[in-house]
Amino acid sequence: MGRAKRKAAKKSRSVNPLSLRTPSMPITWYAKGGILNRPTIFGANGSTLMGGGEAGKEAVLPIDLLKSYIREENSRNNGIMAQILSEVIKDLQIVAENNIYLGDTKLVSVMTDMILDKMGQKHRAYRAAKGE
Repeated sequence: MGRAKRKAAKKSRSVNPLSLRTPSMPITWYAKGGILNRPTIFGANGSTLMGGGEAGKEAVLPIDLLKSYIREENSRNNGIMAQILSEVIKDLQIVAENNIYLGDTKLVSVMTDMILDKMGQKHRAYRAAKGE
């Protein structure tokens, strides 16, 4: 029995876990945003994988950047809308049976000017905040 123990001892080897190679895979981080051009698995929510790009190009971006894009687009659209409203109101002939005056000016004119001025101020303030 002593020989069998010695034989078994010769066959067993010790493995150093630090010498094993660990697999590596490239990781692309989207901290500043990115575009998924084709079906792509980009994360996990618990045990469920998350994918995007299956219906065409899709954006992955931080919430603050998304809000910035939305504000920028809304500002651009508001500026265009204010310009259109201003042009339409100039051409609009308002007929009323009972005109209401504020001082010697029709209330409608005063309110229209105030609304357009306020929209213009907000648009200018936004552009100034962006450094434009």
